[in-house]
Amino acid sequence: MNRGMLFILALALIPAFAHAQPTGGLSFEGVLAEGHALYLAGDHEGALAKYQDAKEMESGNALSFYFVGCAFYALDKAEDAFSALNTSATIAGEKDQSLHAKALFMIAVLKERSADWDAAKEAWTKYQGFAQTHADATTFVPVAQERLDAIEKRVKLDADYQVVRDRIKPAGEEK
Repeated sequence: MNRGMLFILALALIPAFAHAQPTGGLSFEGVLAEGHALYLAGDHEGALAKYQDAKEMESGNALSFYFVGCAFYALDKAEDAFSALNTSATIAGEKDQSLHAKALFMIAVLKERSADWDAAKEAWTKYQGFAQTHADATTFVPVAQERLDAIEKRVKLDADYQVVRDRIKPAGEEK
């Protein structure tokens, strides 16, 4: 075989070799475990990288997308977190109802934390509906109603307090 052919063969093997290296020969579960250790140590960037490696190892596994979403949220990248969690819920679907429920729960929590009240109510309602219709899944049906009630209370208080905020605006601002 001539040198040109060896070079082309070597180039063809580089992506496969490079892809195998980040995982250090670990299984999918091993890479996730490394990600979890980094996440718990507060290294969310490192954890995200490990979760991304796991996602590349098994692109159809909803669990890696779930943890990618959690890591993105820890890094204040809410839109990326929502995207990953939605993908996790979609992939989990009916085959892994508990993971589907966890992804919906996390989406609702994140929407609520972002103070997007309409989106949070919609997310909690979606979680509540799924939880009520999937008794075999690990869910927390009462929590959804508690959060919906808390959001309604928050929205009502915010509207009630708007009168006071308008009254105490500094001079020069429109009332």
